Amino acid sequence: MTYPVKVTWYWQAVNHDAIESRAVYTWNEICARIMERFGLPGGKYTTDVTEDFMIFHFNDQEDAFLAKLMIGDYGRDGGPL
Repeated sequence: MTYPVKVTWYWQAVNHDAIESRAVYTWNEICARIMERFGLPGGKYTTDVTEDFMIFHFNDQEDAFLAKLMIGDYGRDGGPL
């Protein structure tokens, strides 16, 4: 059993360059935080990627909970930029 953490690609619904740039920076920060804490995919988690979101599938429920705490509102659908 895995424990999913879903992160939406927020900037797809926005056409403003400044906001898109900020969202890309935020996305990079989210990925960096997860990789710094949990390593590369394949060990403690795997990933699924679509046009609209990325799901981190954690093997351990506590790791998934910690990841959600680390990324805050970006770890839910419709979160802020």
